[in-house]
Amino acid sequence: MIDDRYNLRNLFNIYMQAEKETKTIIFESHIGRGRFLFMSFFADDDESTKDKIFLYLRNTNNMVSTKLYGNHLKGDFYIYPNKNLQRKLVKELQLNEGSGTFSFSTFMEQFNDSIPKSIPSELKVKLMTENSSAINQTGAIDEVEKIYLLSIKKLNIGTPQDKTLRKLYMYTENNSKDIDSFIKILKKVNYTTVWGTTKPQKNVNIQDWINRLS
Repeated sequence: MIDDRYNLRNLFNIYMQAEKETKTIIFESHIGRGRFLFMSFFADDDESTKDKIFLYLRNTNNMVSTKLYGNHLKGDFYIYPNKNLQRKLVKELQLNEGSGTFSFSTFMEQFNDSIPKSIPSELKVKLMTENSSAINQTGAIDEVEKIYLLSIKKLNIGTPQDKTLRKLYMYTENNSKDIDSFIKILKKVNYTTVWGTTKPQKNVNIQDWINRLS
């Protein structure tokens, strides 16, 4: 039996924003005593995270996920939270399940209302940098052990993967606008980034690469 569905319709604006970038949504939400880190990664070439949302529950130190349904381009972002997920969310709110006048549907409306209309690039970089360990739990980053930017390379086959380019937000100290510009250029000229496990002797300046590729 399928549980009640809820439409997180306020995701539409930041979904359309993320479509033009690295198909990454990340923001924080505080509802009552609950502290939530919302993450969604929907690259077309990554079936493991596409059409999923991840919630890191800060009070309970727990990661939960559920699938998104509906035509997102029409503003439909349906979830069907099962009883187990609902229990974890109630626990994060530090409430006793079934006590008082708590309504899960009201909570979902409050969560929907907490979704921002846009996510500034500076905030996205800050949240991704500060929460890299949580992001790595989602599978949205490839080769998580490789965190040092070494170079770029031309792709003769395929296109640059968002799960590789997202590392630029997490593991470089560049200006967020430069990172956004760099990612757009890499996709346009079909280059990707190369990462390693050992820190290079000299920090990479992506502005130099932007100038070379532009």
